[in-house]
Amino acid sequence: MTRLLASSNFARVGSNVTHADAFGAQLTRDVESRMKPRARARRALLARRNALIGKAATRTAAAIIADSRHDFALAFLKANGDRDRIARARNKTRRSMNRALSKHVPGYAGYRAAQKAFLADLRASRTTAVAGPLHQDLDVNLGDLLLSDDLDYQEFGAPFELFSQELWGDPAAEYDASFADPYSGLAVQNIRFEHHEDGWWVPADYNPQFWTYAVSVVGINYVVPRTGRLSCAAVLQNLYNQITSSVTDDYGFSHADTRADHAILIRLVRSGKWTVFDRNLVVAGVVSFGREFSYTQSDIQTTTPYTLSFTTSDVFLKGERIQILAGAHILYESHVDDMRVHVDSALIWQVKMLRVGMQD
Repeated sequence: MTRLLASSNFARVGSNVTHADAFGAQLTRDVESRMKPRARARRALLARRNALIGKAATRTAAAIIADSRHDFALAFLKANGDRDRIARARNKTRRSMNRALSKHVPGYAGYRAAQKAFLADLRASRTTAVAGPLHQDLDVNLGDLLLSDDLDYQEFGAPFELFSQELWGDPAAEYDASFADPYSGLAVQNIRFEHHEDGWWVPADYNPQFWTYAVSVVGINYVVPRTGRLSCAAVLQNLYNQITSSVTDDYGFSHADTRADHAILIRLVRSGKWTVFDRNLVVAGVVSFGREFSYTQSDIQTTTPYTLSFTTSDVFLKGERIQILAGAHILYESHVDDMRVHVDSALIWQVKMLRVGMQD
């Protein structure tokens, strides 16, 4: 069962914390809805494994895996910190374990084939767009903010009135030093996502799927000056970005598939309803069947600001009080078996300006 965690400063600055609770509950339903096909595929994989590998074979596999972990622990000590020797010992132990599993565990080869097919289906499902009630289209460009001069806009810059830093989902964030600073407009996500799973033969301990959503935003209170459609734009500049993904093997029927989606966004709060206009900028992922590796990426340019803009289809009434926030979010998802995944994200954005006006 997914647990909901919220760490929000939003209520301290005049908003209603029930908005955050409602958003978090809806977000949980949205993500879990996206994960339903994957959960069905995972159950099918487990059923396939149980059909291929019976209880006696499972006990044999557990003994082989335990011996392999012991052998590597001894080799690790003998390596005395030498990275190359450790890598060679790990590869040697993994090959020896795979040979023993293939020889002594009937159905092991068939399960590994089913595992690879499962991960292929999992990755395919993640490329399918899922329409949700929270996320709407957002125009994103580089450079100057280009909006019609016919509209009467108000411009807002730091210091902003509102700020919020939130963490939702499964408790998979090992470290979180994210923050949103209304005085400077900084929206920072400094977070480590960890997923460690090595309990496949103990059903009560088996938890192969995690997700975590983190968001940092700053913004304003806004009183609608006249009836019409809301037109909003924001200027955000990335000051630093780095995402490092790594996987290590715990020995076993190992696989790992993890993904991190990073987006910039504008959030609109109206009468307790949160609507998010967002655009993905980075997708980072790791797929492994026991192989250990790590890589770092810094794909967001830092020299030119990004401009975000949208116009609502709904009409807003004169005198309505709404809230508009801008910043960034990151969504982690992982499916892991007998491996450990770390994703470290350091993402620093500055909201330089919000511009809001009305259209007929």
